[in-house]
Amino acid sequence: HRERIRREIRKELKIKEGAENLRRATTDKRNAHQVDSQLRSSNRKLDNLHAQLQELDAHIVVKGGEESKDECPRSPGAESRTSAHKERIAALERQLNIELHVICSLGRENH
Repeated sequence: HRERIRREIRKELKIKEGAENLRRATTDKRNAHQVDSQLRSSNRKLDNLHAQLQELDAHIVVKGGEESKDECPRSPGAESRTSAHKERIAALERQLNIELHVICSLGRENH
């Protein structure tokens, strides 16, 4: 699910970039209004996709936190699996932060 959202974000960033280039090149008012409308739509869609991604990450973090709260007896290998899951979550969070930083940087460059 996360990868689908990321693909949609990349696609929408390309659409937005194209619309911004078109806006700079457009002199006709009617076309300029259409391009402005496309830019607003792209910005709304990007905001929505970023919110979905953050919601998904929050769900993963909360779900990961709940694993350590249960008081059920564990099998001998369960502790290492829980530790591996926590390490994987931390790695995914680091990767997400890097990607969000890149996306935000691209957004600033396009303004």
